[in-house]
Amino acid sequence: MGDIPQKSPTAHARVVFTVLACVIAIAATARWLAYPKTYGEFGHFRGAAIEQAMNISAPLHTDGQLCYDCHKQVTSNAWKDVHEHVQCDTCHGPGGKHIDEEKKVAVARPDAPKLKMVKTEEQCLTCHRRLEARPASFPQIDKAEHFKMLHLVKADTPCLACHDPHQPLFLDKNIQDARMHPLVNKCIDCHKHNQDLKAEKPKDHPVLFECAYCHKAIAKDYSTRTHKDLSCSTCHQVYPVSERAVQVISHRDPKFCLLCHSDKLEKDKKGPPGIKWPEHLKDVADNFEQDKNKVCVDCHRDAFHLAPSPQEIIATKTKAGTKEKANE
Repeated sequence: MGDIPQKSPTAHARVVFTVLACVIAIAATARWLAYPKTYGEFGHFRGAAIEQAMNISAPLHTDGQLCYDCHKQVTSNAWKDVHEHVQCDTCHGPGGKHIDEEKKVAVARPDAPKLKMVKTEEQCLTCHRRLEARPASFPQIDKAEHFKMLHLVKADTPCLACHDPHQPLFLDKNIQDARMHPLVNKCIDCHKHNQDLKAEKPKDHPVLFECAYCHKAIAKDYSTRTHKDLSCSTCHQVYPVSERAVQVISHRDPKFCLLCHSDKLEKDKKGPPGIKWPEHLKDVADNFEQDKNKVCVDCHRDAFHLAPSPQEIIATKTKAGTKEKANE
């Protein structure tokens, strides 16, 4: 008998790996043929899909920058106030068609489609209605309480009669430039159903950081002033930036004071004194041209409180900065 040929001990392994290599090669070729050319430009997506989708259906929403191109003043006001992060489309509706039509026919046809905003209280209360789920630091109201505070007797007074959505607080400078301040705790942060700020705290109540801790002289002086029944945060709103710090907003634009003191709304006689602006300034100014840039606090300091001393301002900034560093 002849010798039986001996196979290599790795022959079966070579067959397996050869088949596997063929499968991988075929799969890679199929993948290369099947995948679109622009796949992977934006992660696991096809880059050309964006352009195709825009051709199939024109974009409904817009970037605020496009609004700025035509509405510079209004957009600038919105970007510097507390609605800085609210997109124009949120209140005005999808602006894609508006801008598209404007570009095509605005010159030839002045009555090009305009955006219309629903000027009802529901438009504002969608975000600002008082709800249990919302944090206490977020501006929210109960309409009945709000009207009672302002002594409004006309129940259908629209929000826009007092509030400008583009300038909710009529800031005279950008919100980003507001000074940093340690977080000030308010009773409603924990006790949403008990907002009596004058209620006596129990002896074992946790210590809360209050305005009077740093501004003793101002707090004492304020207790004798016309606005003493209003909390500090009524005029000095805070803009949270972290768990321990906020930006304190100082209001100097007369329009902010007019939120309570305008006489264009129907109020009862017990409400805050109402004035017309700038007619009021013209009536009391010795020289209107020289005094036209004055603000309410320039003449009505006695209704508020003493101005903070430079030392108090420096101390407040230092505390805010220290707490921010501790959180980093």
